Amino acid sequence: QGYSSGGGSPDEVFQALGYLDPSQSLGSSQSQLESSGVAAFYEEHTDHLWVVTDQAQEPGLTHTIVHELVHAIQDQNFGDSVSDTAELDESEAFTFLQEGEAEYVATLWSLGNPTMAAFDQAFPVWTLKMVADSTSSWGYGSFPPLVTLPTLAPYSCGVSFVHQVHEQSGWTGVNGLHTDHCRSTTQTLHPSAGLHKGFVDWYDHVFASTADWETLGSGRLGELYLTTLLYSQGNPATTGDASGWDGDRFWIWRTRDSLHHAVVGRVSMDSAAIASSFLQRWGESFSGRFGASASLRGLDSFEVVSADSQSIVRGVRRGTELYLGWGDLHGSRLDSIWTELVALPSSPGAAGRALGVPTPTSGPRWRGPKVHLPWPDSHPSARLTLTPPLHR
Repeated sequence: QGYSSGGGSPDEVFQALGYLDPSQSLGSSQSQLESSGVAAFYEEHTDHLWVVTDQAQEPGLTHTIVHELVHAIQDQNFGDSVSDTAELDESEAFTFLQEGEAEYVATLWSLGNPTMAAFDQAFPVWTLKMVADSTSSWGYGSFPPLVTLPTLAPYSCGVSFVHQVHEQSGWTGVNGLHTDHCRSTTQTLHPSAGLHKGFVDWYDHVFASTADWETLGSGRLGELYLTTLLYSQGNPATTGDASGWDGDRFWIWRTRDSLHHAVVGRVSMDSAAIASSFLQRWGESFSGRFGASASLRGLDSFEVVSADSQSIVRGVRRGTELYLGWGDLHGSRLDSIWTELVALPSSPGAAGRALGVPTPTSGPRWRGPKVHLPWPDSHPSARLTLTPPLHR
């Protein structure tokens, strides 16, 4: 399954976007996490649930089996999936539903089907920052945020998402999520306020100014991956998050070889104040990465050039929109791309359009790392021995 509509590997795509250092490997991190073992898994479309022999005596096995049985019910009753052309953000929102519902139902079963009030009292409403702050105590502090946040959030924030929908609309509302999928992680992270929130989008654009560069595709990052991008560049305690997200699209090119890239993007926020705040946090994070002095042109505009003038990071706010660019953009190239970026119109009907109406796509989208692993003993629900499933 392709990671982009271009020719970049997963590592190259996420290194270009700023999630990974060139020395880091998604495959290596994934292998380390998977080595924790899997107790049981349901094989989709086979009606078979498997228990791993050497895990058969684990005390939390029954909880894990309940989790996997929910996946069986999802498969047999709904058979829903996310397409190869789904955006990175949309694919992750689907994982929030699948894993969040399975873990939520297993937790309800393990607690003896508590009342909604009792569940609210026992379990927090998970946020991305709470997950990020917990990764070290859970034993994942050495892994990049790109691996830990998208992997762990569906089993924590996803549980909170399904629980809130259950409280608001009962199981009928939860079932409805399988036929009317959320299309952004903003909807799953803030269901009380944004379950049916629309967002701004832009059609794929072929930049004339980059015709001599190899494209690694375009994609929508969404609130989860934009927040992960901030966390990848700095401490979650100081970098904030992407709350207030209202749409984005990014484009990547390989400018010379697999070590040289350029990225530009547009991000829409709910208000000018939120956009300005995000730009400040984003600029501080990326400026530190490039390690050079900034040329400030006001509170909502900045540019940082590396010492060798080969790498540039630029950010500009106009109203509720942000224009962002970084990477191998030396000489006049950035200004040429910027002219095209600013002139792009939003997709017709994208803002506030109904859920389930996809943006036209030209090929497979970027795919994030999908790692399934047991929770460590220090997780707040470790008494239930939560074990995410293995999908094949």
